[in-house]
Amino acid sequence: MARKPPTRSSRPPAEADVRHDEIEFDPSIEPKSAKAWLNLLIESEKAFEDWQDHCDNIDRVYGSLERLSMTGRDKEFQMLWANIEVIKPSIYARPPNPVVTPKFKDRRPICQKASEMMERCIKVALDRVHVYELMKQIRDDVVLHGRGVSWCRYESGKGEGYYDSEKVCIDYKHRRDFYTVSRAAGTR
Repeated sequence: MARKPPTRSSRPPAEADVRHDEIEFDPSIEPKSAKAWLNLLIESEKAFEDWQDHCDNIDRVYGSLERLSMTGRDKEFQMLWANIEVIKPSIYARPPNPVVTPKFKDRRPICQKASEMMERCIKVALDRVHVYELMKQIRDDVVLHGRGVSWCRYESGKGEGYYDSEKVCIDYKHRRDFYTVSRAAGTR
C-alpha cells in the first residue's frame, strides 16, 4: 500500500512559505523580537482611531465645564448629561448581594453554616477589591462610549514559604489602555 504524501497542514512551513506579512504580525514566528507586538499595537491603534476620536468628542461635550461656567451664554438644557444620569442607575445601581445556599435543602447544620460562611467570605472579598467603585467606572464607560473594561491580574508574593500571599486583583482599564486585534481572531 502506497503512503500518502504529507498534506500542507501537517508539514511545517518552509522558509519560502512564510510571508513577510506573517513575520511582521505573528509574534510566535520570531518570539525574541518585539517588532511583531509593536506592529500589532500600531495596527490596533489605527483600527480604533476613529472610535477614539468619537469618544474624545463625547467626553468633551459631556464634561465641558468651561462652556457651562460662561455666564453670558444662553440657557440650555443639558440633554446628554440628563439622559446619561438617568440611564446609569438602570445599568448598575448597587453592589451584588451574594446568596449561597446548600444544594440539598435537608437543613443539616454543617451545610447551613458552611454556606453562611461562604456568603460572608464573598461579601468581604467584594468589599476588599472595591468592586462597587470598579463597576461604576465600567458602567460610566459603557454608557458614554459603548465599552467598559475590567482587567483581572494575579499577584503572588514569594517570601520564605512557597507563596506568602496570593491574590487576584481586578483593575479598571481606560479605553485607551485596552486594544483588541482583529488579526488574533483570524480576521482582517
